[in-house]
Amino acid sequence: MTNALGEAQRLSTQFARRARDSFCSTPVSKEKVTFPDSIAGRAKINYDMYSGYVNITTAPDYYFYWFFGAQDGNPNAPLIVWTNGGE
Repeated sequence: MTNALGEAQRLSTQFARRARDSFCSTPVSKEKVTFPDSIAGRAKINYDMYSGYVNITTAPDYYFYWFFGAQDGNPNAPLIVWTNGGE
């Protein structure tokens, strides 16, 4: 049992280190999202997608967003904003 606990702690530390090391110190405000055609089961995508980070306060806190363009390319299509709370 002790060995399993030690392994769990090691993996937890390793995960925390990776999360810390992958922090984006210079967030990208907008970047086009593309997926390889080789992804199994991928549906045909007929709209543009963009993702990035936006700062809405004076603090260095950023919200991640993923924008999906209208399928018909209508620039006046409604915009829906979804947030999942958090701190």
